[in-house]
Amino acid sequence: MPHPFERDLSYLQPFLGRITAYAESLPEPQRGALLAQLDGELSRWATVQSLLDGAAPVETSAVKTPAEPAEPAAETPLRPARQAGWTIGPLSASPLKP
Repeated sequence: MPHPFERDLSYLQPFLGRITAYAESLPEPQRGALLAQLDGELSRWATVQSLLDGAAPVETSAVKTPAEPAEPAAETPLRPARQAGWTIGPLSASPLKP
């Protein structure tokens, strides 16, 4: 049975191919940066399409774990610093009650 994204994916694969071809014509460093972003996109979307078409998922032995930060984050203050130009409360001083 066709999935509801069949038409969209039929446009996506050629579109990504055209972007990759265009990236090849760019000067460095744009070419390298764009190709690095596109690296693997075609194969990932082909996998998405095959899964939507009913293919069985491929098991991988590598388990992805979140990356550890290089150094601990600085402590976040409990109260954010005031920004210049922002006023909280009334603009005029309130009279003192006796």
